[in-house]
This record gives sequence, structure tokens and C-alpha cells, in this order.
Amino acid sequence: MKRNSKRFLALMISVNMALTPAIAIYAEDTNNAASQTEEATPTPAPTATPAPTATPEPPATPEPPVTSEPTATPEPTATPTQEPTATPKPTATPTPEPTATPKPTATPKPSADSESGTTASITYDRVKFVKAADGTEFKMFAAAQSETEAVIKDGKIEITFVTANTSYDRIYLGKKDDAAKSSTVSGVKDGDNYKFVFTLPVSAKGTAMNAVPGNASKWYTSQDLLLVIPSTIKAAATPTPTATPTPEATATPAPEATATPAPTATPTPKPTATSTPTPVPEKTEALSDGVYSVAVSTGAEMFKVVNAELTSKGGKMYAVITLSSSGYDALYVGTAEQALNAADSALIYYDSVVTSADGKEQRTFTVPVATLDQPIAIASRSQRYYEAGDTSRMWYNRTLTFDSSSAKKIADVSEEEATPTPKPEGTATPTPEATPGPKPTTAPNPSKPGSTGSVNSSTGLADGVYKADSFSWSGGSGRLKGMSCDKITVKGGKASATITISSGSYSYVKADGRTFYPVAQTSKSTTFEIPVALNANTNFIGCTTAMSQAHEVAYQIYVGLEAAKTSGTASNTAKNEEEKKAVIAGTEDTITNAVAAKLGEVEVDEDAPEILGLTYQASLKINDAEYFKVHFYENDLAILEIDVATDLDREDLEETEEESAAPELPEEEAEIEEEKDLYGDESILYLLADEEAELPAGVEKEMQVIRVPVENVYVSSDAALMVLADLGVSEQIKAVSTDAETCPVEEIKEALEKEEILDAGSADAPGFKALVKSDCELAIVTADILPHIPEEDAEETVDSAAMVQNMKDLGGQLGLLNMPMIIDRSADEKEELGACEWYKVYGMLFGCEDEAVKFYKEAAETEKMN
Repeated sequence: MKRNSKRFLALMISVNMALTPAIAIYAEDTNNAASQTEEATPTPAPTATPAPTATPEPPATPEPPVTSEPTATPEPTATPTQEPTATPKPTATPTPEPTATPKPTATPKPSADSESGTTASITYDRVKFVKAADGTEFKMFAAAQSETEAVIKDGKIEITFVTANTSYDRIYLGKKDDAAKSSTVSGVKDGDNYKFVFTLPVSAKGTAMNAVPGNASKWYTSQDLLLVIPSTIKAAATPTPTATPTPEATATPAPEATATPAPTATPTPKPTATSTPTPVPEKTEALSDGVYSVAVSTGAEMFKVVNAELTSKGGKMYAVITLSSSGYDALYVGTAEQALNAADSALIYYDSVVTSADGKEQRTFTVPVATLDQPIAIASRSQRYYEAGDTSRMWYNRTLTFDSSSAKKIADVSEEEATPTPKPEGTATPTPEATPGPKPTTAPNPSKPGSTGSVNSSTGLADGVYKADSFSWSGGSGRLKGMSCDKITVKGGKASATITISSGSYSYVKADGRTFYPVAQTSKSTTFEIPVALNANTNFIGCTTAMSQAHEVAYQIYVGLEAAKTSGTASNTAKNEEEKKAVIAGTEDTITNAVAAKLGEVEVDEDAPEILGLTYQASLKINDAEYFKVHFYENDLAILEIDVATDLDREDLEETEEESAAPELPEEEAEIEEEKDLYGDESILYLLADEEAELPAGVEKEMQVIRVPVENVYVSSDAALMVLADLGVSEQIKAVSTDAETCPVEEIKEALEKEEILDAGSADAPGFKALVKSDCELAIVTADILPHIPEEDAEETVDSAAMVQNMKDLGGQLGLLNMPMIIDRSADEKEELGACEWYKVYGMLFGCEDEAVKFYKEAAETEKMN
């Protein structure tokens, strides 16, 4: 470990000692619960000889709630049903065993662990998620124990599972390797938690079944998890609605009118309720002919329907739905796996783009509706990952549930109106009416033809010609050197931009569902005029003949024009100044960034990065750390800034950089894009955004982009290893640059010995084969790769230029693996509390801000006491 590591380690030990009593008490309670549960568990009864005499009493307590309902009304019928199944002598004990053992959907933990010999490590004392390998609780989906419970209600187990964090919002009851995870339980956001309510058969008592947590981005499939159901379950507080079914049966309810005898009508719903933990559509019910507004639920935070109009005609239904964002460009009726292999003609492309009241772009889709009040499996395609060619993150499993009780008729449907068949948009016939440029003499035959969605080019600006305030672009193959926006033309409330591409090989572009030809072209450039969305991203496809054959290449541009904003440039500036003054005055409720609200006090930093398309709000008030800053922007975006110059030896660096200025490119390579050195400045910038956030085009050229929360990480910093272990996210560590003997964290050391974590070799030259195998999304490297100033009388010398170059080379190599590199300087902090404040950095990266702030505050309190 580095300088100050002893002081840092001492502080961590004192913090952990402060937490030890609570941990010890919890362990004692767990052991007591374990011993009590073993007595109540019906499984060991056959092996123990005196079990028939000692066991009947504990099962007798939970038995009545299970059998109370059948015995109330048809008492003579309920008793014979029980007695043939169970041998009369041990009436209480055998009853749970037959029901628990043959359950096909649940995987009992004893049978799962019998070979490895870890059966005794699991106690069915409460509802929880555990690792199948060793039975320990899965911390990333831990339960808030005060609110999580299991009760017997209406002849089945009703489970209320409340999470202690917000990492996952859905549960799949099945194996992680199952291709289609359709039987899911969706959680409801409850403050800083998710609440899941679902039912299981009574036979699930004392068992453990395969279960997989997930969210809108992906399912957790790193290891097998089990959902543990306690063996002793109390009855619901009011289990006596047995008197109610009798009058209901005689009151002739509508659904049961066909069943003549009341007693037979009552048990009918009970078996179906018990055997159906997840709803399955039974039949399609259509509304009467007409157009309806209807509520649609999805159970996914990143896939919300904000408006839906359902049309029903002749028993067939379809709906025009509006999603809350513009991140998805296509849907598919079915699973994500099916969508990935589906023909383009089977996809449902968006119909139009609308603008919400707050100026946010939203897309509409026309989807078929097969049933009401039941989930319809549908897959959504991320446009960003589609254009990047990332098939692993392109499609997401979703559901649509149309609530018939919310349907309100808003219009009649005409006789001649036909039900439209949702289909992908077609490429419109080229109509270069307003583009007087030359058409290509020979129509190229691109190897990968594509199409584009509509562009929301509407604006309130007066007709005329404007100059763009800002412009950026992204996409392509990396060979294009540059692109520029010469002017913006507004005509009839629609905006178009004149775009010049630094290549003379482009024959046409596709935008807004149409094809546009050049308005000007030379051997080195091609100019087009296309519709654009102002102050937002616009996608287009260009056809280039620069390669061996014609290719269509996808691009994205951002055209910024302050005058096009709703309140105008002057009023916007005034508004921003008012917000800054409010922050300085301490009225932090003006900050809408959710991450900022979790991390603590904020302040205005006049030197905060100004990034095209991002609206700055405030910066985190740093109390003790010196080497990092955090800046917050609208739409829950944050920029992490890490100082790589202060207290480092960079004396000859500027001279070296001047000497190694990039040479002028030869004529034949003029199209190759000039990349910015992301590690060359005195501070390295990282943009932290969630998986679905749409970012301004070209922002990845200015800084590293990290999608949070991070799931798989490579770590070469010992200080970072200890922090991640403290935060309970060490399971996200997939590769390290340390061996088991020198590893400072016990649980990571054990994982290395079991080869659950890969040893990637030295920190300055890791084994990239191991990093590829570990599927890491982020690299956290030690500050040892930076040129530190030698201490006085030190014999070693520092070649600062060489070390900085090595750091850049490492960052570039990791970048080729799509792995941003964070340099951890926590061990460089002069004060222990400065090192502790780095917990906030890792809280943001791994989605555990609350835990990070807690550790920092406890460290501060410990420091005061000392």
C-alpha cells in the first residue's frame, strides 16, 4: 500500500470496531433463530427417532391457518381429503413433507447443497436471497427486514419483500440460464426501496427456489441465487373470512351464476389462486367498438407509457402509445432474444416524435393489443446500442398491461376505418425537391441499408437564417476527420441545417424518413441540407463510397441554438443566475439531481466544466478530499473530475508534449478522425449517466462516459479494494492486480483462491486477455502509475514524461476494450478523512450513495472522538 495507507487502515479498523457490536448481536440472533427453526422444520423429522412425539406440537401452530378455510364451510369434506394422503398416526408431520418435496417449481436448498455439504449453513428463518454456492445472503438484493414478511393468507403464502436498496426492480422465479425470463414479479418504488408482493403455494414453506433479480438494463446472472422461504410462517392477522363465502355463494355473484351448488363454487378459485404465482393470460377480451384513453403499466422505470389511445373494432384492438423518452426506436411483440433474430419487417418502428410540456422528446408507437388486464410480452430496442452495434445491450424485455377499468371512450370508430398493422417505417421515396444538389450518376448499392425515424424539427423561431451556437457529432467508423454545421434555416416553423462532411465520397444521406442528395460537393467535402431538432440529438445515415463498396454509416449530430430555447437567451441567463444565487444562499431544493440530494451539501463552482447539451446545476461541497470534484447537471447526470497534476512531478511534461506534437496527416489519410487525448489534461473528466440516459452527440470525445451502476469492475488499487468491500459491492470485482497472498481484503482473497476473481497481472501492464474474459465495464487503477514527487534524499528518480505516457497508453488500451479508466488517488490524500471522502465517488459508481455517506460520517465522528 502507499503513503498514508497505515493511517487510512487504522481509521478503517476503528470504524469497523464501532460497527462490531451491532454485527455480533445480529449474528447471535441469527444463530438463535437457526436453532429454533431446526426444531420446527419438518424435514429432519424422519431421521430423528423421537420426532413423532416432539414434532407434532410445533407444526400444530402453523397448520390451522392452512386448513381453517376448508374446515369452516365443508367440514366433512375437508377431513377425508387430508386423511387419505397422510398416514393417520403422524397427521401433522407428514402433511408438509409431501407438499414441499414434489414441488416442481421450487429447488429445495437441502437437495441443492447436499453434495457440497453446506446444508447446515442455511436456516429458513426469514425471506431472503442467498448465494447457491454457500448459502450466504446476497447483499446487492438484501431485504429491509423490518418490512419483509411472509404470512399464510387465503390458503397460500403471501410474501412481501422490501429491498434495502434500489439496484433491482424485478424478480424472475427461475434459473439464471433460462433464455426467456417472462414470469417476473415487478417491484413498486417505495422511497429508497422497491416493494415486491407475490404469492406461492403453502408447499413452498422451508424451501429455497431459483430466483434472479434484475432491472431495466439486465438480469443478474453472475452466479446462482436462491429465494429462501421460512419454514415457520404465521397466519395473516385476520384469517377468518370463512363466514363471508357462505352468503356470497347464496347472493348469486355474476361470475359464479353458472355454477348451481354454492359449496362447489367456493373452492373453485382456490386451486387456481394457489397454483398461479404469476398471471397468465387466459383469454382475449375486447372493448366495444370505439377509441379509448387507457392506462398502461409496464413495471419498468426506464420504459414508461405516458399516454395511450386504444382503438377497438370488431373484436380486434390496437393502441397508439407514447413513451416517456426518445431512447427506443423499435419494439417487438415477444422476447428480447426473439427480437434479436427477428426480420426487420417484424419490428414496430416509432410513428412520430412529440414534445412534452417540459420540452422533452417522446416517441409514439402503434402496437397490437391481444388482451386486457394481462401483461403482454414486448421487447424494446435501444437506439444508442443499435447504432453502436452492441447486440448484448440492444434489446430489453418489457411488458405492457392495458387496464380495462381505466378505459374511457373518447371517440367512435368509423365503419371504413381499418385496424392498422404496426410495421416498421419504410424508407421514403427520394424527394430532393428542396435540395438542388447533383444526384449521383450511378445509384450505389449499400451493403447495409437502413432507415431513420422522423425528426422533430419544429421551432418557434421566426423564418430566417441563423448561425449555430454549438455543434458536435458522433458515430461512424472513426475514419471521418470532421463535420461542421454552416447555418440553420427556419421556414414555416421547421428547422433544417446545412451540414458539411469532410469527405467527397458521400452520395446521399437519409434523415426524417427521407433521402437527401448533396447541395454541394468537392473532392474533399460534401454538403447536405437536412431537417434537424434544435438543442437535441438528430440521427442520420450517410452513404459513402470511400471503401471497396458503398456503405451506409449511422451518425448523430447535436445542433445548439440558444435563441430556440423556450424562454430565450436573455431570460435563460437570468434564470441560471437566480438558481446559482439560490444555491449559494443554501436553498438546495432548486437542485433536481437525485444523486446530489443523496451525497450532501452543494455549492456553485465557477470552474465547473461547460459541456455542450448539459445544463449545470451545482457541485458537491468537498470537505476534506483534495484530488476529486463532482459536478451535477440536469437529468441526473454528474461529472467526476480527478486531479492528476497537483502534487505530482510534471516539470518537463509541457516541453515533451510540444516536442511530440502530432504530425500533419498525409493526403491519403486526411479522412481519419483526430481524437482528443482524454488523459492529457491536468484533470480527467468522467460523465456518469444511467443506462438509458440519452447524451448529447459527441460528448464521448470530451470525456470518459461511465454507465452506472457499474456491475463488473477491474481493480488494481488496494485502497479501492478495501472501500468496495466496506460498501458491500465486492461481488462486482471480477479481476484484480494482486495475488491471494498479498490481497488486503479477506473475502477477495478467498475469491482469488477459488478462481472466482481473475488475477490480471501487474497494475501497469495488466493481462488484457483476462480483462476480456472477465467482461469488465470499468477499470480502477492505482495512483502508482502517476509520477509522484520523490521524497527528500530519495535515491530514485522520476521520469515524469515516460510515466505520463505510460498512463495514456494504458488508458488507450483499456479504451479499446470499452473500459474507462479511473485513477484512484485516495491514498495520496494528506488527511485520513480526505481518503474517506472517496467513499462518495464509489457510492456514485456502484449506486450505493447512502452507504457511502454513512461510512464517511462515521469516519468523521470517529476522527472527532480521537
